[in-house]
Amino acid sequence: MLYYGSCLSTRHRLLRFWFFHTPTAEEACEVDEQNGETGGSNDVGRISEQASVEIERVNFTLEAGAGTIPVPLVFMQMLVRAEASSWSSALQASAQLSLQMSYYNEALSVWEPVIEPIENVMSEWTPWSLKMTVKGRNKLDPLDTQPEMDVKIEADNILNLTVTKSFISLLNNTSEKFAQAAKQFTPPVTRQLPGLSPFIVLNETGIIIKIAGSDNLQVLYVSETGHEVEAEHGRFIDLHMSKETSAVAADSQDKERLSSTQAELSANLRINLLDTVRQLKIGRAGKVAIPLPKKSDGGYRWKIIAETSIENGRRLLTFTSHVHVTNHLDVPMELYSKNSSNLDLFGAVAPGETLQLAVPLLFSATGEIFFRPANDKCEVSFESITWHQFTHSKRQTIRCDLSEDTTQGYFFETVVFEEKVREGVDQFTQMFSVHLYPPLQFHNILPFPVTVEIPVALDIEPGESVQLNLITNQRLRLWASYLGEMYSLDMVIPQDKKDLEVVALNTDSGSSELLLGIHWSTQYGDLKAYLYAPFWLVNNTSMILKHMVGQAFLFLFLYYEKH
Repeated sequence: MLYYGSCLSTRHRLLRFWFFHTPTAEEACEVDEQNGETGGSNDVGRISEQASVEIERVNFTLEAGAGTIPVPLVFMQMLVRAEASSWSSALQASAQLSLQMSYYNEALSVWEPVIEPIENVMSEWTPWSLKMTVKGRNKLDPLDTQPEMDVKIEADNILNLTVTKSFISLLNNTSEKFAQAAKQFTPPVTRQLPGLSPFIVLNETGIIIKIAGSDNLQVLYVSETGHEVEAEHGRFIDLHMSKETSAVAADSQDKERLSSTQAELSANLRINLLDTVRQLKIGRAGKVAIPLPKKSDGGYRWKIIAETSIENGRRLLTFTSHVHVTNHLDVPMELYSKNSSNLDLFGAVAPGETLQLAVPLLFSATGEIFFRPANDKCEVSFESITWHQFTHSKRQTIRCDLSEDTTQGYFFETVVFEEKVREGVDQFTQMFSVHLYPPLQFHNILPFPVTVEIPVALDIEPGESVQLNLITNQRLRLWASYLGEMYSLDMVIPQDKKDLEVVALNTDSGSSELLLGIHWSTQYGDLKAYLYAPFWLVNNTSMILKHMVGQAFLFLFLYYEKH
């Protein structure tokens, strides 16, 4: 039975039928010698084995801090891929390690790279990679002449390491913490901030500041009268981010640890100062000056300093005046402001502490500051310092008369350090740090003790130092025992102090003289005097040297062989 059209010729496409897809045979020929050596011999008797390992991500995070707020330090991410085959006969293996490392710059609130990422041809950043290939000789083929093991390690790009000052500081702090933990030392006690909120406000201006929230930052405890909270002097105010802002910040912190573009963690805060509302941005660590709508009787506009600092991962916004005082003396000091004929107390600053001066008292007509030791032995200083002249007068000696004898006094020096602070967009103003130092810090660098008679009787052991209540044109007397002789020094503190000065110590009879050196230094603010020997003898021989005095004051030595 035939169907209609069965015998008609029809055009067909051969690609539609699988049985036309027959591979074309190739003529057998000899394999060249090179291919035979590299491929053919290894295939003889090779045992079929295969293994692969792929670790998509290994994250290493180093954190520090106390409580529930950890501070990130270092973050490192690794990606590992490895393959191996025929390890029983002819090993062939390959591995790839991708590495990227960043550290957290707490001052800027950003992650900065240590191991730099690589920019590819698509302008995308990828981790730096290291590749390794291993090829072993075929143990089952006696004709295989390859090396027993061939290892090749290569990288397509240069490894770029970025080491910054902040990263070195982080490493130093971390090593100190590990050393203290290893020796079971108790770490130094830091300031304990209240609460657990990531943003805190501290008012140390002496005026009331009203704190209000914003779209992304809310006051933790809102007052009953409204949305503003009054922050009195010395009070902390807790702030917290809105849910949306905190979620975005947490997500960005996780994703941007290794990213080249990061968004800083910041928030806006509204404050009310003397009935003037301002908005501040709390983010990276820094200082900014805020002018106030008020002037002093001396014609100076009031201002405060807003300083953002990072403490244990929390941002502390501190409002202070533009002048603070640090006490380096061994007694607490009281500070006063002159208001007409009255003296108003700023407060007392303990040794080693810093006092922020209240803005209303600081902006007096003259800007003067008076001092008094916080005891009943001394009176208020006759001299004063004024911050109006801090730009020109950096060092000044202050005297407080003794209550029992006004002919005697307690002396100290004030040293002023100036710092430029941004005010507005392109303007700068000054803030000042006043340091109270003893008038003279005397160091004994000699290898034997020294006894001071004037101004006070005391002994100074080798390598130790003491504070002396001495100023320019006052008398210093001391003595020391050396080689069986008693030598004394009687000198007046000079007005012009040379960097290096030679002084002569004499015996009571004047028969002998001992020349020593005094080094005067104000490098770190306070005045220091170092009493030292001008010449030192270092024995780098294998003999024991004995010092002897010969004629014409020459030094003679006897040599003894060491045993």
